[in-house]
Amino acid sequence: MSGIRRNQPCPCRSGRKYKHCHGAFSLDTLPSDLAGDASRAFQRQDARNAVRQIQQGYGKPIVSTIAGDHRIVAVGKRVFYREARRWLYFTDFLLYFLKETLGRDWGAKKQKSGDTHPLFAWLTRMEAERRAQIGANQTIIVHNDAGYISSIFRLAYGLYLLEHNDRPSAHLVKRLRAVETFWSATYETYVFAAFALAGFSMSWAETSSSVQSTPEFLATGSSGKQYAVEAKRKSGWRTSPDPRSEAFVGELRQWLRDQLHRCLKNS
Repeated sequence: MSGIRRNQPCPCRSGRKYKHCHGAFSLDTLPSDLAGDASRAFQRQDARNAVRQIQQGYGKPIVSTIAGDHRIVAVGKRVFYREARRWLYFTDFLLYFLKETLGRDWGAKKQKSGDTHPLFAWLTRMEAERRAQIGANQTIIVHNDAGYISSIFRLAYGLYLLEHNDRPSAHLVKRLRAVETFWSATYETYVFAAFALAGFSMSWAETSSSVQSTPEFLATGSSGKQYAVEAKRKSGWRTSPDPRSEAFVGELRQWLRDQLHRCLKNS
């Protein structure tokens, strides 16, 4: 920290100048023995923050603790708890949170009706693999890094970050439940998660189906600058998606121009 100038941004990424943040206090007023202990404590805290930022990004940290034999996890304004042995890993909680957010009653009803929702196909494959490993007497279930496994937890983590950094979006959940809008809503969740991990303050702007043009969400950086974010996904291509193909590049450019034009009308 000694090489940082007072008017430079603080390395903790608070958005404040160093002199108004970590450089605002001095240990000179403490006795030498206490100053040494305090300095080491601050260094350990900085190290823990650095590790957390590598693992969790610059958004709000995961809030979780063990109380008795239960694991308690806070997400935004809601608190979840379960036997700690059921949530050994954060991914255990994410799977639970995904089902709670989309609605267990909705899921059971749709699966019973034979709904072809992509999420059901992913979860069915994961459950079949889990049962196979239990049948082979494996005590720890290991899922391979398959595409459907990644899709499940990317969506679950995105929904977690959405609620933890902003608020639940009933409109988004409704679109995730519908097969015809699932993919576009999933992509919006991924984009929101990327901004949250980068440390932006998030605000979901699109809260309902409306004829009024609005961006998907607003993102405010540490500098105070606000961005209106649109997340668009193309569901299909007329030409083969080969970046070396002139026809594909032409179709991609036209699509990007159309999307930029529509986004500018929403800003």
